[in-house]
Amino acid sequence: MNNFEDKLLNKYVGYVGQRDEYQKGVIYKALANANVLSFWLITLLMLISLIWDTYHHQFSLGTLFLLVAQQFNVYYILLKLRKTGVTDTEFYDEASYKLQTKQLQKTACFSGISFAFLFFVLMNYLLPFVEGAAIHISWKDLVIMVIQALFFGYMMYLFGKGRLKKAME
Repeated sequence: MNNFEDKLLNKYVGYVGQRDEYQKGVIYKALANANVLSFWLITLLMLISLIWDTYHHQFSLGTLFLLVAQQFNVYYILLKLRKTGVTDTEFYDEASYKLQTKQLQKTACFSGISFAFLFFVLMNYLLPFVEGAAIHISWKDLVIMVIQALFFGYMMYLFGKGRLKKAME
């Protein structure tokens, strides 16, 4: 880490002086767990704020700030991890590579379906219900959901496949 991040971490955790590797590992594990929990908490609060804004027919800065905080968190972690290469997985035999690719296809398919389903429910049921509008579902909405599922699932597969590497022996 750079000097600024070290100083920030020291002030945040509240210790003075150097720590051994075990202590650093425990601190980093606790911070990583707190980060994951805060990511999901921010996401939940952002959804609640969006529902509140929809109910009151307004858009608040709080919702926007929660979105910015969540996206900053995601992109900061993605860039830091990608820069170091720790997100890549190397395979030394073809069988384990193919097995992982098969698992990745299933995961990407599930991700696409879940994303489209949650988006469909949010846009076609939850938000109209909160607004007091009539719930109306058309074939167009279903087609859009299928296209979203295919696109999102395929993109997740491509991103995941980009992290799988065949090691040269």
